[in-house]
Amino acid sequence: MYSPSPAAPVIKKLASALLNKNGKFTVPEFKKFIEGSGYTFTKGQIAGALTTLIEDPQYISPSRGVYALNQPQHQTKSIPTTQNSPSPKITVTIRINNVLEQALADLRQIANVNLLEVDETYLDEIKQLKNVIQKIEELKLK
Repeated sequence: MYSPSPAAPVIKKLASALLNKNGKFTVPEFKKFIEGSGYTFTKGQIAGALTTLIEDPQYISPSRGVYALNQPQHQTKSIPTTQNSPSPKITVTIRINNVLEQALADLRQIANVNLLEVDETYLDEIKQLKNVIQKIEELKLK
């Protein structure tokens, strides 16, 4: 494994590549992506680089631990404008699946809690999230 110095430009370049490929990612997904790239970075290097990444208006962090392309720019690219563009049905399918993916990311973030700081009622609600997440997964359009 290789750890470049300074790390931030390399991390930002990797994040940009992943965002341009997938449209968004979570921090755990990004860490797996980094592992596959052959680089090694500390948690602090990754956190610092991602914090400065969203200073670029092209990128946003819609929720804690989630990074994405700025939606207004991304939506403009996905709306059909020519005869060779994807059909409106495909575009609607993509948009619906994007909404469902965002909901899944938000629910997973809610479930990510410190067990020492929550009460039993909250834990019961979090246990129900597994079923909710599975049902949303089933709603995704093909």
